[in-house]
Amino acid sequence: MVHRTRFGFAIRPVSAIMRERGRQLAARKGIRVDQLWARFGAMVLIMLGTQASARAQGLLCNAGDYIATIEEPVAVRDIVLERDTLYVADYDGGLFVYDITDAAGPALISSFSDVEDAQALAVVNGGAVVMTKDTLHVIDVRQPLTPLQVSTLGPFEDPVDVEIIGALAFIADSLGGLKIVDLTEPSTPIFVGTFDAGSYVNGVSVDGSIAYLASGVNGLVAVDVADPASPVFLGSVGLPGYGLRVALRDGFAYVACSSCGLQIVDVSDPSNMTLVGGIDTPGGAQHVALSGKFAMVADDRHGFRVIDVSDARLPRLFAHYETRGRAQRIAVRGNTVFVADRYTGVEIIRASHPMRPINVGMLPIVDTVLNVAIAGDSVFVANYDVGLQIVDINDPLNPAIVSEMPSLHNISQVAASGTTAYVAIGYSGLAVVDASDPAAPVVVGTAETNGYAYDVAVWNDTVYIAGGRAGLDAFDVSDPTNPRFLHKYSGNTATIEIADSEDLAYVSGGTELFALDISDPSNPVKLGSWPNAPWVPGMDAHGSTLYLATYYGFLTTDLSDPDTPLTPSFFYVGDQFNDVKVISGRVYGASYNTGLRLHRSEGPEAGAWIASYEPHVVIESLDVEGDIACLVTDGSGLLFVDVSNSCGPACPGDKTVQNASVGEFGFGLPDGLVTAADIMYYVNGWVADDLAIADLTSQNAPVGDPNHGVPDGLITGADIQYYVNAWIAGCP
Repeated sequence: MVHRTRFGFAIRPVSAIMRERGRQLAARKGIRVDQLWARFGAMVLIMLGTQASARAQGLLCNAGDYIATIEEPVAVRDIVLERDTLYVADYDGGLFVYDITDAAGPALISSFSDVEDAQALAVVNGGAVVMTKDTLHVIDVRQPLTPLQVSTLGPFEDPVDVEIIGALAFIADSLGGLKIVDLTEPSTPIFVGTFDAGSYVNGVSVDGSIAYLASGVNGLVAVDVADPASPVFLGSVGLPGYGLRVALRDGFAYVACSSCGLQIVDVSDPSNMTLVGGIDTPGGAQHVALSGKFAMVADDRHGFRVIDVSDARLPRLFAHYETRGRAQRIAVRGNTVFVADRYTGVEIIRASHPMRPINVGMLPIVDTVLNVAIAGDSVFVANYDVGLQIVDINDPLNPAIVSEMPSLHNISQVAASGTTAYVAIGYSGLAVVDASDPAAPVVVGTAETNGYAYDVAVWNDTVYIAGGRAGLDAFDVSDPTNPRFLHKYSGNTATIEIADSEDLAYVSGGTELFALDISDPSNPVKLGSWPNAPWVPGMDAHGSTLYLATYYGFLTTDLSDPDTPLTPSFFYVGDQFNDVKVISGRVYGASYNTGLRLHRSEGPEAGAWIASYEPHVVIESLDVEGDIACLVTDGSGLLFVDVSNSCGPACPGDKTVQNASVGEFGFGLPDGLVTAADIMYYVNGWVADDLAIADLTSQNAPVGDPNHGVPDGLITGADIQYYVNAWIAGCP
């Protein structure tokens, strides 16, 4: 059979009218470009190899700026980007075609509803192949205003992915295996071959005569399709999870591996493929797209992840953006990312903030740490096995244990006020510790409680112990050497939080969350409650809002009228949280899957994700004071994270990602490094008279002048001198 070289329709060439750039600034000044580079060449050569910072630890900032959402359709299954046109396969509505010349204002061109249940899509040379749940549809989209169906072919089992190479369509047909269709004549597509992979075929990508299949539990399967009528198995490689999609480049296959994130396979020998690298993601990796040195992973409930794969054997997380729904597919144009977000449509995001370097100190502790309390330069550690430990964090990057109190073993929780620690010690009750000398703490008072001491909180001169089914005990500690029992509140109490500057306590126990008026500590009065509350391992009250860490995400409840029932609302859903703290307009959450999370707590953007730090261990609890967050990990000790100025503006010298070419993702994005690539990028922008890149400061505004570092709409030698100084200074 003679095949066309490629599928598609004859398309009349359209001439593009290119707009001339304005005169280059250098030419306007009478300087030739070669003279400009000669002027700065020596400086660049001297600085080559200099690098102001290396990124070992990083804070994941909100990776981009929201541009727009295509809200209809909402059941999006696949997207394809062709120049300035976005094609959308929607399970409910069929095929949609959008003009995205202006990404901030996508305009619907047309829709084609005769392909209901659309779930996979490919577009080549004016021809679209849309796979519905059992049928292949060939659609002529040369006239995007009037798409025309020219043929159909079926049945299929459940096609979920399609790729067109030449005149052949390779279709991942779930349990139906790999199907190959000849599209030489678009009006009469023909089945030519099939391959049974022995498991689901969820994704397909073809390189030359080899088809690579993301085949569920079978991992990655290589098939020789040189003769499409008789595909031949070549080899397979297992993956640590379930293969869903695959993309190919330069001898490597990049597999979206559901629960195991992104996995990278060396396919230089298809009969002997080797798994060479991988990086887990907190969601379920659904799809992968490649741009430059980056792999973009649609991570279901956790948005999309940008992964640096310049070294395929050592992939690194570069950036992250959380979408409003469940990210299923990704398409990339430069630094603009289109995300098919199940249930919310297509989100359009312009990347701007990559991972930022941060300082992290570590204190390995192999015992069972239950919680911590920061007070000044000391951290009180509730270590169940060892007792109370005190850690000096005068230098948070080099924390040191300065004392231990083994007599307080079986410790449950600790609270601190100044240099005094209040310790809940299981069945031993309450201990008051004077730590005015952190190296020599002393137990100055004790008291028995009515049950097992689960949690402790202090307010003014009163300490409260949550004792499970034994209720809530209150003690007067105005004389710390002689804690005096005040009152027992009967009820199930496991976690207690006291509102800032309020005479209110919030108590979680069993399946109830309730408020207590503690204005008279000897006679607390129950106010509003939430009778069927979930388990709340941590909570924090701030202003008129109570923040709850639950296994369903962050919840909040309005405290403005504590007499009314506590009605919860979702603040952030999509992860399990073990603890929460609210300070200075930020919510700090200990997430089971994504480590330390920072959200806004106030204003119109309350709830918006700011950043996260992912140590790849479970965070059990946390405390925050000033610029330091202390994280209690599951089995790895304590982490001290500097959260000062997190995700602020990039340093002025950092202009672009190294080795990123024009049109690729990362070109013009800061990467936390200052190298020769940045100065080349800036000087090219200066020569091109690009105000967005080159206008950095006002003329005749020296350091200290209010206009120093303020763009003035002009590009002069002052700007390039400003940049060179910033480049030399590097990133902190």
